Amino acid sequence: MVSHRFFKRLYIMNFDFEMPKRKIKDQYLLEALNQNWFHGRHVENERLWFTNIYAIIVAGVLAVIGSAGLERFNQFYYLFIFLDIISIFGIIIVYKLNNEFKNHMVAIRNICEKLNIKEFMALPLGGEGPRRYKIISVKYAFLGFYILMILIWTFLIFATLY
Repeated sequence: MVSHRFFKRLYIMNFDFEMPKRKIKDQYLLEALNQNWFHGRHVENERLWFTNIYAIIVAGVLAVIGSAGLERFNQFYYLFIFLDIISIFGIIIVYKLNNEFKNHMVAIRNICEKLNIKEFMALPLGGEGPRRYKIISVKYAFLGFYILMILIWTFLIFATLY
């Protein structure tokens, strides 16, 4: 994890201390950078924890269905409806967290530009940099996962009803 000392070292390496007004402004920018960084990491962790909880719920439901046997498969349509609702809830949560994460990364990029430390950004954001970064992003992987799960549960709902 990147600490506040890392940003202070960047500050010492890149700035002239003869201008006290700039020094105070830069310290505020460094603190804003630090807060955005930590909150962005927090948003990433929330997204992962929600997916972990989702996986535990799905595993539990599938264990209940598996213990009952395939001959009673048609009686469990309500569990598939429950999983479908949880998946819809999941896609909404992930969409919101993806946007929140992007907001923090954009703020970090803007602060880095103001502090003249943009070269320390690890990855480019949206449309910048080499093509290899545009293949797939975590944002689309999470959204795709929940869309796939919604389709699977919806198919199983109709499979149990007919």
